[in-house]
Amino acid sequence: MSTMKKAVGLVIFLAFVGLLVAMFFTCPTEKDHRRHLHKIAMSALEHKVDERYGPEVGGLLMGVARMSFLGNDDKIHIERLVRVENYYLFSVGHLDLMGNDHIVSVGVMNHIFAPDKDDILEMMSQYGL
Repeated sequence: MSTMKKAVGLVIFLAFVGLLVAMFFTCPTEKDHRRHLHKIAMSALEHKVDERYGPEVGGLLMGVARMSFLGNDDKIHIERLVRVENYYLFSVGHLDLMGNDHIVSVGVMNHIFAPDKDDILEMMSQYGL
C-alpha cells in the first residue's frame, strides 16, 4: 500500500471518529425533545381553538389554559406522554397516545426532527380531536 493511500485512509478514519465524537456531545436531551414537542403541540392546539372559536376568543382561552393546566416551557405537562430513548449518538422520542406508542421525534447533533403543525393537526383529526 502506498503512503498516499494510507494518509487518505487515516484522514477518512479521523473524520469519522470526529463525527462520532461530535454526535455524542451534541445529542439532544429528553428535556429538549419535550420542549420541542410541547411547542409544536401548543401551536397545533392554538390553531384548532382559533379555528373553532375565532382568534380573539381562542387567544383568551389559550392564555387561560396555559396559566391553569397546559404549562409553559418551564413547566411542561407533556412529559407524561413522551418517553425518550438516548442512544448516545442520537435520541428517539416516543409519544404514548391512547395506548399506542408512536415515534414522534429523532434528535441528532443538537437538532430535533419532528412533525410540524400540519402533521399534528392531521393526527388530531385521525383521533377525532
